[in-house]
Amino acid sequence: MPFTPRHIVLLARGMLVIGILGAGVLILDPTNAFAQIDEAGVGVLGATAFYVLGATAFIANPHRRRRDVAVMLIVVALMLEVARALCGRPGRPLAATAEVVGVLALMAPGWVEQLRLAARTYAHVPFGSFSLREERRGRRQDWSQPWAASHTTAPPALPASNLDQGAPQRGYR
Repeated sequence: MPFTPRHIVLLARGMLVIGILGAGVLILDPTNAFAQIDEAGVGVLGATAFYVLGATAFIANPHRRRRDVAVMLIVVALMLEVARALCGRPGRPLAATAEVVGVLALMAPGWVEQLRLAARTYAHVPFGSFSLREERRGRRQDWSQPWAASHTTAPPALPASNLDQGAPQRGYR
């Protein structure tokens, strides 16, 4: 049987379950092993752990949006910290913040790529005039002309040829 991307997804899902359970045990710290480590060191460990868990979660969930996976990981991190507080351990807000930062650090390259795409594709359109969410939902607008962002009417009439007479103009309302 050949090795396929589906096998990698299944392997990543198994690693994700083991990783989240392991992170839960380490965050709950039943043996007080991390009592000697200062808060900043625990924060770095948490940020690194959730960065790796996030990368594994992205591979394990190829059909989910990255933002949804990141929100789920942030909720898991906060739930683990609440569980720690419910077990009688002292709260660690810096560690919880570091875990969230680890997830956000994983998301940052995707945001940079979206910004680069917007700079290439919509260089002349102000940020308040378009939304990438509207594009995903299918309500696309034609931003190929610089005037399209500020005008909702059709462009000035051009001399018509025999080929395009009567053809509707696409993207204009």
